[in-house]
Amino acid sequence: MSSAFQPGSQAHLADKRFAKIVTRARKEHDLTNKEIAEQIGVDRSLLTLIQKNGHVPNHDICLRLAAVLGINEDSFLVMAGYANDRIRSVFLAASGVLS
Repeated sequence: MSSAFQPGSQAHLADKRFAKIVTRARKEHDLTNKEIAEQIGVDRSLLTLIQKNGHVPNHDICLRLAAVLGINEDSFLVMAGYANDRIRSVFLAASGVLS
C-alpha cells in the first residue's frame, strides 16, 4: 500500500514538474511573480521557490495559486502532490504531463 505523498519532500523537489506547470501557466497568463504574489497574499520569494526549486506550498496557498493561474483546483492539488503516489501517477499520465 502506498503512503500519502508528502508535499515538499526531497523526491518531489527533485521532480520539477510542478515548477514547470506553475511557470508555464504564469507565462500563459502574462503575469509576473510580483503580481501573483500580491493576488494570493504571499511574498514574491515564495513564487521563486516554487518555480526554481519545485517547492510545494501549503494546501491553502495552492488553492489560491490555482485560482489565479486558471487551473482546476483538484487537478492542481494532485499535481502539487496532495494525493497518494498512485493517484498522482495515474492523473499525470492521463493529463499528458508525464509526456
